[in-house]
Amino acid sequence: MRGGTRSQVLFALIVLFALAGCASVNPYAESPASSRMSDAADDVLAQCARLFARADRLVDAAGVRDAQEPRLPGYPYLRADRLGEALASRSDGDAAFAAWTARLAALDDAARRIELANLSAPAAPSGEALSDADALRDCRTRLLAADTAGPAARDALRTAARVPPDYIAARRALGLYPLTRLPFARGVKNWQAQTRAMFATSPDALPVKGKPVHYRLGGGHRRPEAEDVRAILARSAPDALGVPRISREDSDALFTAFAPEILVDEASYDDRIGRVEYAADGGLWVNFFRPTVYTRLSHAIVGGRLALQLNYVFWFAARPPESPGDLLAGKFDALIWRVTLDRTGMPTVYDTIHHCGCYHLFFPVSGIRVKPQPETIDEGLFSPQSLVAHSASDRIGIRLSAGAHYIERVLVDPGFGGEIRPYAFADDNDLRSLPSHETASGGDTPRRRSAFDSAGFVPGSERGERFLFWPMGIANAGAMRQWGRHATAFVGMRHFDDPNLIGNYFDLP
Repeated sequence: MRGGTRSQVLFALIVLFALAGCASVNPYAESPASSRMSDAADDVLAQCARLFARADRLVDAAGVRDAQEPRLPGYPYLRADRLGEALASRSDGDAAFAAWTARLAALDDAARRIELANLSAPAAPSGEALSDADALRDCRTRLLAADTAGPAARDALRTAARVPPDYIAARRALGLYPLTRLPFARGVKNWQAQTRAMFATSPDALPVKGKPVHYRLGGGHRRPEAEDVRAILARSAPDALGVPRISREDSDALFTAFAPEILVDEASYDDRIGRVEYAADGGLWVNFFRPTVYTRLSHAIVGGRLALQLNYVFWFAARPPESPGDLLAGKFDALIWRVTLDRTGMPTVYDTIHHCGCYHLFFPVSGIRVKPQPETIDEGLFSPQSLVAHSASDRIGIRLSAGAHYIERVLVDPGFGGEIRPYAFADDNDLRSLPSHETASGGDTPRRRSAFDSAGFVPGSERGERFLFWPMGIANAGAMRQWGRHATAFVGMRHFDDPNLIGNYFDLP
């Protein structure tokens, strides 16, 4: 009997572990959505709530849920990112509240248009018809007005606008995190020591396994100068929340101004930067015949104001194994390179991660003050190199290793040699809905598919490290993941898209 009890406990723990990364909140189970759904009256608001529920049933049945921003509990027609969560405290007053809710509504509208585009058929297997995005938009407007009528209702929405951490508390509990984090912290310290040694090595003495290939932005782009960048930011008036409003033309100009030059030690095809596409066999691949850098705007909150951030993402086909049983190797690899600008358009801090959320490095510009940091074993600010002060008139070069694609050096006006390959820009959001070679049922229209699954991971990018690192609470550790899902610390808790991240570490002018 005692042995049977132990077996039952073990089985329960295994089940709990398996479900720990799969739990999700049903946004229709919370008020006010729950009351709308249970309302016997067939009024317009009840019909609208059911319209969203029907759309969600079809999306989930097809497995095309977009995981970039979560739907809000009680408000399934709105979604929040970490910036929206942070801006909730600024939403007092009619103008600010309208600007804030417009952001939440725009996130849901964009996500639903992507989800509907990725549906493989116009109806569910039951024949349930799906309304279009415009019908959902009209219902969103009606529901939002009704659900935020009055101060108490507004406060309820602010409370609901939370983004769950990308850490699974149940896994940390099962993995005895207070104890197991200690050897992981030592591992982080060892990696940091190795990284410092690499950055202390003369560039001429860095190992080379293949040939140098120099990627830079292709022709057709006039590179703005420092004064052009200042003019763009000067005319980007903030909205009622303090968020700069930048036109598509101006954002394109900013990305061009700070486009990095990338020197890759190419030892194999896995070291070639490419475009993420679906192949004829239905599989996802990185087309290195079309070098592409994906771009995304984000914002940091520093000293109470919002600073603009430019994100550049470059993808590789794989991280090949360095030895048999390499737990870090696997299909697909990618890096995010980010520059945070001050109000005059001067770069202040660069930071970077691999697309798994790993290897978070910071490169502040000289003169940027680092804030005092608490004494803790949690992963915090790690800066292996600082950069001389510069402007948009100067080019930034990033040197990457072969295979692992580690950043080995960052240079101002690098003067890289090697074969030159031009890259083109693409919107990072394009990865949420890519054309495939399949056709939707009942027609010739190519089916669209996301590069990410409904949990926000790139299928096939799993790493062996996930079996070792699970006590740190990060689901699918090592896998490539969608924007908004990047936990960047195994020890402690930190997210790449946290708008307060840069401000926690640095004082910016």
